[in-house]
Formats: sequence, C-alpha cells, structure tokens
Amino acid sequence: MLHHFRFIVPLLQHDEDKISPLHYYDAAIQIARISEREPTEEEFYIGMQAAEDIVR
Repeated sequence: MLHHFRFIVPLLQHDEDKISPLHYYDAAIQIARISEREPTEEEFYIGMQAAEDIVR
C-alpha cells in the first residue's frame, strides 16, 4: 500500500520518529491481513487514529 500512496507521503505530517500516519495505517493493515493473530486493542486504536489523521 505504501508504494501506491508514495506520492502523498511527503504531504502528511510525521511524528518525532519521522513516521507518517500512512506507515502506521499500513502496519495495522498488514498485521490484520498476514498475522495469525488478531490485532491487539492498542494496534487497532493506532490504526484507527492513523486513518483519521490521513483523512484530515
């Protein structure tokens, strides 16, 4: 997913670790798709917050 949206990454704000909300969202999606376990509650909320940040 990051490859498809690579053009908007510079437009997004980054946190103190220089990670954009798109990276957090992609990580949450990958955990949900590939992992044999369900995302933890914290991972879920991080993904949802990242989605809201991308929309803003």
